[in-house]
Amino acid sequence: MFHVQVRSFISTVITAALVVGSTALPAYAGRSVPAFAGRAPNASDAGCFAESFGTQTNICGDAKLYIVPLPIDVNGSYTAVVSAFSAGWESFIKCGVYSNNKDNTAQTSFPWKNVDRFNAPSEISLPFSVPSDGVAWVGCWVWPGGRLNSVRW
Repeated sequence: MFHVQVRSFISTVITAALVVGSTALPAYAGRSVPAFAGRAPNASDAGCFAESFGTQTNICGDAKLYIVPLPIDVNGSYTAVVSAFSAGWESFIKCGVYSNNKDNTAQTSFPWKNVDRFNAPSEISLPFSVPSDGVAWVGCWVWPGGRLNSVRW
């Protein structure tokens, strides 16, 4: 009888700790994906991006759009950080975030931002929010020679 009561008590304590611990998790999941997780939304532009160790480089003669999905577990506010490389104005990169609700009736576009330096690694920080049961993705215009490395949020 004593063993049953002790086991029941321990089981209750462990269950309570798991419930409290899981509800205290922050909305920021600390996720990241290589640029290769995305794609060119226009199928005819798919051949314009060359993959190398998870990065994507525009190898065509003009700017192309590239999108990367951002899996979200909990609605709320986030910041996506795009890691990129731009050698100069000819390989310019600018990115923005879009979110949408599950019914595709409340699309939101957040301000686009540009790379902040040339010929060196650059990070583009993009604050955004996601509605309940919503989705989000990063879109980047990448000029010829521009390279997307990864996205974290």
